[in-house]
Amino acid sequence: MNSANFKRHFPILVLVAVGLISLLLLSPKPEPSYRDRELSLWIEDLQSEKLQVVDRAFKAFGYLGEAAVPALIASLNKEDRFIHRWFSFIRSKSPGFIKPMIGKDIQREHIRAQAAAVLRQLGPVAAQAAPDLIHHLNDTSRPVANLSELALIQMGCAAVPELIIRLKSGSSLKPFVLLRILQTMGPDAVLASSTIHNFMMRSNDPDLALAAAEALLSVDGYDADMLKVAALNLESRRIQSRREAAEFLGRLGSDATSLLPQLERLLVGENPLVSLAAGESIHRIQPDHPGFSLAMARFLTFPDLNIRWKTAKALGRVSPEGSDALPALRHAMLNDGDKVVRIAAAESIGKYGKRALPMVSALEEAVWDEDDLVRSTANQSLAAIVQEEMFSSRPE
Repeated sequence: MNSANFKRHFPILVLVAVGLISLLLLSPKPEPSYRDRELSLWIEDLQSEKLQVVDRAFKAFGYLGEAAVPALIASLNKEDRFIHRWFSFIRSKSPGFIKPMIGKDIQREHIRAQAAAVLRQLGPVAAQAAPDLIHHLNDTSRPVANLSELALIQMGCAAVPELIIRLKSGSSLKPFVLLRILQTMGPDAVLASSTIHNFMMRSNDPDLALAAAEALLSVDGYDADMLKVAALNLESRRIQSRREAAEFLGRLGSDATSLLPQLERLLVGENPLVSLAAGESIHRIQPDHPGFSLAMARFLTFPDLNIRWKTAKALGRVSPEGSDALPALRHAMLNDGDKVVRIAAAESIGKYGKRALPMVSALEEAVWDEDDLVRSTANQSLAAIVQEEMFSSRPE
């Protein structure tokens, strides 16, 4: 083809090329399918009254992936009928024996729960569903709310921007839930660290500020402002607040050394659970701190079984260099009226290793306890102590 002919035919060639490109671009893409059924057919199955058919559709959505996310969002937003929302409200406020008599919109609740579960399975590729999942953290159905929370956690970084927006907006959603999600994400939520810090410092609720401190520690590590928040909660009138603050300081380790005096005050004349939390945290902050294990051990004779058991377990976790608490543990192992305390005491003694050599005779006595688990635990602790002593006394 000479140049004259080419110039004459060039406009035609351009039109043909444009037509072919347009055809390729405008032609409908093949619809995603699973097991030879297109996505639209699986979506139609959601209208079935049979839960088995609906469940098969959701299983297909899990395989279809990102293409199925819009359908999953629509299913997640399938709210209960108006009358059932009223029933749900009445049911939530009713005594336990009346609740089974009040109906629930099981079909729609089931669909929302399945949608949240599949979104959780899809993880980051379902990021466009984050706003809707956050909305359903307040769902009237507890399973739907729980699955929505787990789905957001599974999305990780992809869900963080929307969580930041909600935390900043001060929406009606309880911020405790948002903070818990960010805390569980850990370093994946580092983008939210400055937002969490600002929230921690500006909150007028000390408990909420401590929840923000917990989240910040998980997301971005230690910050000195956490100590101010914890110190405020240590002075709270609420037992639970003081206990949580004491436990939090233990997680900070040596960074919380400046608050040791406040923790020491909680060891004496306090609620047992607060004192135990303070004792464990003192050990984590300063392992060689004198006297804290003995202060904790006094609760081994407390009337409440749960307190005695928690004390016996806690003394095993701290297992300090000294052996102040061993006589009290020995007494609990041999004399407590409940086997769970005797088991916990025997187990904790074993964790002291060769420092518990003076307890060998007591453990040998516990081997004859009337309860099988007490006997086996005492045997295990006895073996652990003797074994450590043998290895430590071997010549190098």
